[in-house]
Amino acid sequence: MFSSIYHRIYRRRKACEKESSTKAFMKNQYERYLKLIGIKTIPAGIDGLREIVRKHIYSVPFENVSKLILFDREKKGRPLSLSEFLDGIEFDDLGGTCHSNNPYLQELLTYLEFDTVLLGADMDEPNVHTCLRVTLDSHQYHIDVGYAAPFSNPMRLDSTPHIIRHGKYKYQFKNNKK
Repeated sequence: MFSSIYHRIYRRRKACEKESSTKAFMKNQYERYLKLIGIKTIPAGIDGLREIVRKHIYSVPFENVSKLILFDREKKGRPLSLSEFLDGIEFDDLGGTCHSNNPYLQELLTYLEFDTVLLGADMDEPNVHTCLRVTLDSHQYHIDVGYAAPFSNPMRLDSTPHIIRHGKYKYQFKNNKK
């Protein structure tokens, strides 16, 4: 009987230690992420969100080379871990596609206590792209750092359309339900 109780307590304590060390590890990872994109102080509010999105766009490239390197090394594809994603940014000037840039930004924003949801988005086919929706001060914003487009500002969803000109290209983001 005593042995059984002891083992349960021991397992619970070990689980708490693991969770605590995981939390500390993730805190270090998110602080590293902020440093890599050039954020020195914890941003807040819409100005902070703008700063994070802009710095992410300019620091973390949209690319698929990281997927090719991984496939060449392992002979199969898989999602990168946060550590691998950050190593790619820091040591190899890599970033990723929407399937790494947007989910990891969503994790970072959640860590910073932004109300953030990762969404699937349609292009030529349903749910082949990811993007983010952030709710801030009762307003919803669209964020997409994984599209290779100049969406360097959160786009407020209740004030569309947004027209972004970049060189010879024009991007229009509009709400078809209005």
